[in-house]
Parts: sequence; C-alpha cells; structure tokens
Amino acid sequence: EWGMSSKLGPLCFGKREELIFLGREVSQQQDYSESTAVDIDREVKQIITESYERAGNILKENQDTLHRLASALLERESLDAGEIELIVRGEELPTRVPPIKQEEPAQETPREAAPREDAHSAHSAEEEQESTNESSSNLPMEEE
Repeated sequence: EWGMSSKLGPLCFGKREELIFLGREVSQQQDYSESTAVDIDREVKQIITESYERAGNILKENQDTLHRLASALLERESLDAGEIELIVRGEELPTRVPPIKQEEPAQETPREAAPREDAHSAHSAEEEQESTNESSSNLPMEEE
C-alpha cells in the first residue's frame, strides 16, 4: 500500500475506503495502471523473497544457539529471560534446585473419618432431643 521500495519510491498506491454499517467494510480502489500493478507485484515479491532469505541466514548463523535453547527447553520445559540470555551468550545454565516437597498428612481411614462427637456436640444433641420432646408434649391430644 505505501510503496516504500527504491524502485517505486515513498508513494501510496490505492485508495482505501472504510464504510461502517453493521460491521466494517473495507474496500480498496485501484487508481494506478496495470504496468504499475505489475511493478508493485514484483517489488512485493522481491521484498518477501529477500526477507525470507535473510531470516534463513539468521537461523543458520545461530543454529548452535537454537539447539542449546531447544535442549534447555526439553530439559526444563520453560526458561526465564535471564536463562535465555545466558544460553544466547554461550554460558552454562545454573542447576535448578528442586522445590522442597512438604509431607502431606496421612489420610484418615473411613472409620477415622466418621464424625466424632465431642462433649459439646453430645450435649447439644441431648438439648435438641429434650426440646423436641417438650414441644410434642404441649400439643393437644386427639380423642378417639
């Protein structure tokens, strides 16, 4: 769209119209000749091809670093920024100290897991039973 190539210069090609109606429609209108369109396509292809080759060269030049990163990730599963910087500089990573596992309390057997009655809960149950008995004795009895 912006034509920032040495052949075409810093020109904008194509008018872009945005119509907002029930969403967003974007249309682009061609306001240049077919020969200019061919030049644009060639320039875009050249830029993409050069960028692809440059990326490939960067990867080849840094292949050892990439393999060290991959090995560290396979070993540790994650790396922080400091660890990545060490690998890129070619330095060894410090060994990680595994977290200390705290012992889990022994699980209770089903018999031990049953609700326990302490003095307070036993007393509350007795009071509840008494109040139930009192309320039922205050009810008028039906005659037969």
